[in-house]
Amino acid sequence: MANGSSDRVSLPTSTTWTVQVTLVKGRNNVAIKAVDSVGNESSPEVVVIEGADRTFTDSVSGASVAIPFGAPTVEVESVNFDRIDLLIPPPRGANSTGKAFKITSIVDAFSLPVGITLPKPSGVSNLRCYTWNSVNNKWNKNSTKAEDDNRFAFDSNILGTYAIFEIIDFNPPNIGDLKIDGRLVSAGDSIKSTPVLTVNISDDYGVDLSSNLLSVDGGDSKSLNASQAQSIGSSLIGSYAFSEAEKLSLGYHTFKIMTADEVGNTSSCEATLFVVGDSIPGLIIFPNPYKLGAAGGIKFDGLTEDIKVHIYDIAGDLVWTGQNTPGSASLTWNSQNSGGNQVAPGVYLYVVTANSGGKASGKIAIIR
Repeated sequence: MANGSSDRVSLPTSTTWTVQVTLVKGRNNVAIKAVDSVGNESSPEVVVIEGADRTFTDSVSGASVAIPFGAPTVEVESVNFDRIDLLIPPPRGANSTGKAFKITSIVDAFSLPVGITLPKPSGVSNLRCYTWNSVNNKWNKNSTKAEDDNRFAFDSNILGTYAIFEIIDFNPPNIGDLKIDGRLVSAGDSIKSTPVLTVNISDDYGVDLSSNLLSVDGGDSKSLNASQAQSIGSSLIGSYAFSEAEKLSLGYHTFKIMTADEVGNTSSCEATLFVVGDSIPGLIIFPNPYKLGAAGGIKFDGLTEDIKVHIYDIAGDLVWTGQNTPGSASLTWNSQNSGGNQVAPGVYLYVVTANSGGKASGKIAIIR
């Protein structure tokens, strides 16, 4: 009987037996009694087992591991603390401060996070703590839950190799030149439903190639394909090509680009773009919003067939009609009405129809 529950163990031929019971954190009352074949019961033999967290501390370095009760599948009797030479160089943007910590036990992975505390090296400032990720061959910055002048404290579900580095790079990567299908875009621009997105990412020291991600409308992150452009400093082009299976629906979608450098400084940018669909393949409309007086006007571009465009104001009244020169790839609206007068700032609706019967529609914002 353990904590109010019981298990019956039959012993037809043996008096040696094993039974597994579930213990809880704190006081556990375990009682054992026997019954003979005619029903005589022995007095219970009661054992009190205290379920508690266990903390192991290295007497030399002061590093410690606090294992919560119930985290390992077997009881951890000892934890090994070793100082090892830093055979793996620090991430770019950081300097070594000496040997790494290698912490092991008979259990290296835990169902609950264990608390790890590492001492800080003396005489060095601007420190961060990292864990070696042997799967991706990189140093991962630890999210510390406590830090003071003498220590780092953080949680982890595994034991492994840790290092403390001096940080010299405090600037996050720069994200620029967001392009769709090779064209620079800004918020509100129209794109097709299976775009190819590219973006320039640069950092003074080193971009983390595994941390370049794209999220659409807050959904799951997709990894950008990254091509390294140079090794002094770091700059790259990240890209993502949407497949037919990922086709974007008609309407507005928010694209978020996220990146990090090798020491863990992060940055992100967002752009909300309008997907016009594939009813008119290749059609893009830019710039949107359009600033009054800007050179070039509003372009209906990327055409592979002849189109006609109707522009309406928000009340539904026809403002302008135009069509491209047969065979040309673009049509420009200069933000004037059919009478040649400049339209007022505001939101306008466009309807594009193609000779093949395809149709696309959306909104254009005109600002001062």
